[in-house]
Amino acid sequence: MQTSTWRAVILLLLAALCGGAVGSAVTARVIGHRLERPEGPGHGTEWYVAMLTRELSLSGTQQDSVRAVLRRRRAPMDSVMAALRPGMDRMRDSIRGDIRTLLTPTQQARFAEVTARLDAHRRNQMKRDSTDR
Repeated sequence: MQTSTWRAVILLLLAALCGGAVGSAVTARVIGHRLERPEGPGHGTEWYVAMLTRELSLSGTQQDSVRAVLRRRRAPMDSVMAALRPGMDRMRDSIRGDIRTLLTPTQQARFAEVTARLDAHRRNQMKRDSTDR
């Protein structure tokens, strides 16, 4: 392929990734407001049980059973996530590097602040998830 074709493909992929990220953020925000939750998906067992209880009118027995299922499946899920995390981190860093090249120096500085805030939020979420089992 010619250089211009590769550039077009890369720009198309970046546009798709950015569009997906924006779409995901908007969807998460809309769903979050609809479910009236302070924390959101991925924030632990109790949030999930409470959401299912609201949405499905779970009985107390069903709630306890759902908690038991989540406890039983937690270790295998954590193993899968641990295996995926390094690849996801590399992909995130790569995407951020590609985006950074599109920004002005002023935007790059602000981008560094934004990504640091997102990373801190992710770390806090992971800490909360590990304590909410």
